[in-house]
This record gives sequence, structure tokens and C-alpha cells, in this order.
Amino acid sequence: MGRLASALLAVLLKVTPVAVMALSLALGLALTAGAEKSRGWVEVRGPHFMVYGEAGEKQAREAAARLEQVRAVIAQAMPDFRVDPGRPARVLVFKDAKGMEAFTQAEKTKKLGYRPSGLVQLGRERAYVAYRIDGGPEDPYQAAALTLAMLLGDLNFHWAPDWLKAGMFGFYGSVRVRAGRARIGDFPRWLPAEARYRQPIRIEDLVRMKSNDPMLTDGQKRFFYYGECQALVHYLIFHPSREHPKPLAELVKELSAGAGSEEALRRVVGDMKEFQRTFQGYIRGYQTSGLELPAPPQVAAESIPIRGLSPGEVAALRGDFLIYAEQLDAAQAALEEALQLEPNLAAAQESMGLLLLRRKQPEQALPWVEKALASDPASSRGHLLRAQALAEASESAAKAEEVEAEFRKAIELDPRLAAAYHGLAEYYLNSNAKGKNILAAASQAAALEPANAKHQMTLARLFLQLKRSDLAEAAAQLAVVTSRKDEERSAAESLRKEARRSPGSQPAAIGSEEGSASDEKPALKRREGPERATARGRVVEVRCEGFALELELEGAEGRLRLHAGNYVQVEIFMEKSGERGGFRVCQDLRGVEVNVWYRPVDVKGYAGEIESIEVKK
Repeated sequence: MGRLASALLAVLLKVTPVAVMALSLALGLALTAGAEKSRGWVEVRGPHFMVYGEAGEKQAREAAARLEQVRAVIAQAMPDFRVDPGRPARVLVFKDAKGMEAFTQAEKTKKLGYRPSGLVQLGRERAYVAYRIDGGPEDPYQAAALTLAMLLGDLNFHWAPDWLKAGMFGFYGSVRVRAGRARIGDFPRWLPAEARYRQPIRIEDLVRMKSNDPMLTDGQKRFFYYGECQALVHYLIFHPSREHPKPLAELVKELSAGAGSEEALRRVVGDMKEFQRTFQGYIRGYQTSGLELPAPPQVAAESIPIRGLSPGEVAALRGDFLIYAEQLDAAQAALEEALQLEPNLAAAQESMGLLLLRRKQPEQALPWVEKALASDPASSRGHLLRAQALAEASESAAKAEEVEAEFRKAIELDPRLAAAYHGLAEYYLNSNAKGKNILAAASQAAALEPANAKHQMTLARLFLQLKRSDLAEAAAQLAVVTSRKDEERSAAESLRKEARRSPGSQPAAIGSEEGSASDEKPALKRREGPERATARGRVVEVRCEGFALELELEGAEGRLRLHAGNYVQVEIFMEKSGERGGFRVCQDLRGVEVNVWYRPVDVKGYAGEIESIEVKK
């Protein structure tokens, strides 16, 4: 955990109250209380969320309206917070456990040992969030809120230890709205009563536990685990001391500096045995402190487009979900049913192509994907699947341009589709493509989905080829942290060890820069030339719009404004090896001393276009 991101620190120090309220409200108010009688499956298409529901038209529309409403609040109140996943997300709303388990084949329930109120199914090209509206005794929508928080949490807290993720998810899901006011961060009200009859988990054990710990297959134990994690985060936020005025922010600093989870907490709270007694008393009392804020304005649900789904479309939707749930036989049966009902249904054809790709049958997948694209040429996933089928079906160089064109078409249709960037980078790497900007594609995929270990491993492989073992090790370490499966974690560990054994070398341009920062203003140096120049100074202004970056350097000679059309393509190098994985350009550059390499231009008042940045100590 030595190279953790500083995302949470930025959140805590800058905009915690409004931002946390926004995320919780987005998730906690996804539906209204009470389920109306189902009128069949419907699709609600909002600007950022696709909601499918069998719980009724009213519930599906309100779910989409709340999510869109609060997403806008998050984006405005908390610019450092990621609100758009790197893959399209579909939200499935069910009336009850029976309907949800029938649709999902209940495999998740069997594995967990209890009935979850919701679940997240992350796929390479698409993500599903499914939940039921009869989900909980205290708040029917809290479980749905926590489930959806996992989708956004992976974007912002992918680096955090499991207990901290669980605690922040609980913090987000604690929203209450009454009479135009919103509360967020209240202590879990059910915990004190439970703690009187159940021995709390020891702090040392709590911070070591993984979310997939066998002990947590028991539903009650899992519920208590999340409650304790939320209570610990509550304590760290609302109980500062003279020695530690911002305990949670200090904890994140310790984690970012390389401390293990237990050691980082010990440095903030002191002796763990003594804190254990303090914390036990804390969770057995009724803590009510939280944040109270004005409730954001509501969005008119009736303004969001809605349409009914045909039986064939419902079967296709179910088949697509089951593919990502790795239930391929059940998925095939559902897709065959859909195609029997509607032989020309593009959604079913595309999903059948995906199914065959999952079964390593690219030649059979290709005709299905092409049929789907003939009916729906604007499907970004369709072009992505065709690129994958072409790449896997033949190694012929004659198809190389076609494969690349399909990946790029998918990116053109959906610039946030991380799988398309990753597929392009992997294709370049595996085919030994020359003259291609592989780093740009791989970096874009990792930036869009930082919690995807495969993206980080691709970056690590690329950095090894570029003889940047320091950056390769940082990417591989992040892959270890974000791996979801044992075999994936093992592969990431092997890659990290390979990077450690490999001799690294700095690029000549960066290695040639000499000199150290002054205590006051560093000298602003320029090396003029027809193609490249270098500047050294302190970043005093950073502005990001989309992927465009503008920064302003200050040094002894004055200020210099520089620009990058796509900051993901800018190479970032750290003076200290291994910090690359946690550094975010738009959030972390301000106030930092840097060396910048750029192409001199005179466009819109900028001195040049940024090519690479070295971040000094």
C-alpha cells in the first residue's frame, strides 16, 4: 500500500461536507418509498444513467431523476470527485427479492449465504447495478445506496484499504432528507443496540479484514462489519483532538506515505489497546453528530424519456446481465429466447456475439456482431466487440488497419469507454506495432478506470518495454491493490517483482535537467529551440476542462502559461520512484515544483503544448 492515491485527502481537506452530501443523496434517494404495481419492464434513458425496472414506471423514472439530479450537484460541488465510470452503467430496479433472484439466477445469493438487497456486476464493456426496493428494515433504499456507491467508490477510493472503503460507503449511504434539509454522516442508529449483545470486532482485526473474508459470508456479521467501519470513519471525522485536528486526513497522509493500514491508524489514534476501549464505548453510545445542509432542488421525473420493453428486449437484457455474471449457459438460453421472439433484435445479436467471445469463439462471434451493427451502427460496444473478434480471429496483418479502425470508432462514439482504449493498447503491444502512441491509449484506459487491474498491468508491461522500471513497478503495485481475483493478484505480483529486478533508466531529456529548487521561488529556466523547450518553476494555477489542461508556472523570471489538449497523453515522471500511481494531474499539480518539457507555440496566449512533466520533491 506504499503508493496510495491522495484522492480522499483532497476530498477531506477541500470539499467534504457538500461533496459527501451530494454522493449520499444521489444514492440514498434513488427510489421513493413504496412500490406501485408493476406495469411491465420499462427503460428510462437519462443523460448519464440507463434505468430498467420491473418495479413500475413511477419508481424507474424517479430513480433516474434522483441520480441525474445529484450527479450534477456532485460535479458542481466537488470537482475532484469522479462521477462518470469508464464504462456505461445500467441500473436494474426490482420490486422484491423474488423478482431480483429470478432475473439474476440467484447465484450471488448462494455464494454470499444471505439475500443481498443489491449487487454490482462489473464487466469489461458495461457495468450493472441491481437492487430491490424492499431492501431494508430501517431504510428501504440504504442498501441500494451502498451498492451504487461501490460503483463510484472504485473511481475515487480504489487505492484505500477495505475497511476505509466500507466506512466511506456507509457514510455516503446515511442520507436523510426532510423539509428541504439534508443530513449526511449520522452515526448508524442501529449499532449501539447491536453492540450491547455482540462483541465488537477488534480494531486490529477490523483494519486487516478483506471484504471477501470468509467470516463475512454470514449476513449479520457482514452487516455489523460495515457498521463498525462506518462508526470508525465517523469517529475520525467528527472527533478531532489537539494533537490530531484532522484525524481522517492525517490517516490518508500516512497511508499515502506508505504506512500499512494498522500502522497508519496507530499513528493517528495512539495505543491500539487504549483506543479499543475508547472505540467500544463510542459505538455503544448514541452518536448523532453529522452534517446538515440545504437539500438540492428536485428534478422533474416526468421530463425524463421512458418507453416500455418488449418480451424479447427483456430476455435480451437478462441474457446480457448473465454474461457479466459469468452464467454463460443461462445467458445463452435467455438470448436464444430473445432471438426466437425477435430474430432481428440488435441488442440480442450483439450480446450473442459477446457470449461467443467469452467462450473464445471469435469466428462465430463476428457474424452476430456484424448483424447487430447493421441495425445499430451507433453502438460503441458493437464496434468494440467487432474489433476484439477481428483481432482474435486472425493474426493477418491485412486486418490490422480494420481492427484499429474499429477500436477508434468505438472511442469516437463513446470517449469514456475505457475498454476500447485498453483493447487498442493491448492490440498494439501484442502485434508489436511500430510508430503507434501505445502509451496514450494505455494511460487513457487507466485514467478512466483506475481500479481496473488489467489496465494497470498493461501500463506496467509498456513501461518495462520503455525501460522505465520505476513506473512499471508503480503501475504493477496499483494492480496488486485493485485486483479482484487471486489469479489476477498473482499476475500483478509477478509483474511487480519483474519490474523490481529490471534496471531502470531515465529518459535523456529528463535526466539532463540539473539543479535544485530554491527555498523561495525556483528559477524559471527556458531552453529555447525549434521543436522543444524546458521550463522549471512552481505551478500556481491549474485548470482542467474535459481532458484539456492549462497550467501556469511561476519562477524568478515571471510566469509562463502552458497547455495540453489531452493531459492523459502527457508523460508524468516523479523525482521519487514509485509515486506515479497516486498522482492526479488536475488535483495534485497546484503548488508543486516541476520541470516541464513542451513544444513552443503561440496559440491563445499559451507559450507551448506540454509533452512531459517531472514532479519534483
